[in-house]
Amino acid sequence: MIVTNCRAASETQNENHQNLESELTVALESLDGQAGLFVEHFDSGFEYAYNADTVFTSASLVKVPIMIGIYDRLESGEYEFREEFKFKEEYKPESFVHLTGNLKPETEVPLSELLMLMMSFSDNTASLWLQELAGGGEGINELMEKLGTDHTRVNSRTEGREDSFDEFGWGQTTPREMTQLMEQIYKRDLFSHQASESMYRVLSRTYYQGEALSQIPAEINVASKQGAVSHSRSETVIVNAPSGSYAFTLLTQNQNDTSWDFNNEGYKLIRQVSHILWEYFGDDTDYTPPDDDMLKKWY
Repeated sequence: MIVTNCRAASETQNENHQNLESELTVALESLDGQAGLFVEHFDSGFEYAYNADTVFTSASLVKVPIMIGIYDRLESGEYEFREEFKFKEEYKPESFVHLTGNLKPETEVPLSELLMLMMSFSDNTASLWLQELAGGGEGINELMEKLGTDHTRVNSRTEGREDSFDEFGWGQTTPREMTQLMEQIYKRDLFSHQASESMYRVLSRTYYQGEALSQIPAEINVASKQGAVSHSRSETVIVNAPSGSYAFTLLTQNQNDTSWDFNNEGYKLIRQVSHILWEYFGDDTDYTPPDDDMLKKWY
């Protein structure tokens, strides 16, 4: 389903918007699988929605709600940003063990470093650790409900969500809801100004720059989170473009292509959509994104 919206615009602007919408739709419909996209340009009010209210596996985008759960407890004074916590073996996931999974039991790690590892490197062990500190899936889901998201939920290690875990994995969301969460962080609407600034800085230093970010000049600040499981690729992004910031969340699932190289259909779609949006909202900046060889060498 495709839905678009924009505040009053000139006839030329409307025609340009229609061309953008058509280009995005053609790209999304080319995927051998299911794709969903929600785009919002904050200043103009332009919106584009394609399966934007369909529930998708979130993959590692679930770490955005986990981060929000941690900041909720930081705001309340329950934790301090650099407070140290002891590692337990139970924090290790069943698969995809990253850096933190190699820690010895009882090793102390500052909360600030766990946040960086979860959001920048997408460390799964750090993420499960933080999920527990944020009140588990139950506590995070209660917070998501309070924030008005009907579908964004943590499923893994969460009582009563076993069926959802079987269908969607660790977490689930929609393109619209994830974009709205990112927008609330961007507009400093969730917590105090300083807590919101801190979250935005954490989101602005990802390790994974080969997809959406590769299509945007390096000097442009981008806040983002990436996710991937075998049949799904996802990314949520806020781009601080000179012409005004815009946000988008692209989710895929049921992909036929489950490969893990740069040419995976989902990765290519994310790059294509990011390129289309930058070309449209990027204020005519002269930028040539890297080709496949450069992606493999530098990203």
